[in-house]
This record gives sequence, structure tokens and C-alpha cells, in this order.
Amino acid sequence: MHVHGKLDRTVPYDGGKSVTLAGANYVSAADSVRFWVMADGCSPKPRTTQITNVQRDVYTECRGGTTVELVTISN
Repeated sequence: MHVHGKLDRTVPYDGGKSVTLAGANYVSAADSVRFWVMADGCSPKPRTTQITNVQRDVYTECRGGTTVELVTISN
């Protein structure tokens, strides 16, 4: 499960350099989750639910009965 806010300046949601940690550079939340979806052999299409400012993407049909989830907080 990956929980991430779009306004995070330390670990940017879309990847790139951190505003608060000098020299830190990150992959995007989407790329990070995509890695686990592929590694776990999940269905590439998530089941998405939205409640106010929170979106939950759940990837199922993974090996071993696992799931991969991305919870995005828009603000």
C-alpha cells in the first residue's frame, strides 16, 4: 500500500527533486506502484474509488492473492 499526498514537497507525488531534502530525487508515485503491480503480476487496470479528496486504486488478481494499492490525497 502506497499512501501519498499530491502536495508533498519532501517526496514529490510526480517524482523529481525534494524541496526539503537536499540531493534527494524520487520516482513518481505512479511509477513506484507500477513497479509493484508488475512485480506481483497484478491486473494492470485498478478498481478506483473516490471519497472527497481521497482516491484509492486497488490492483487485484496478483500472484499469491496479494493486492497493490495506491491511496492519493489530493490536498
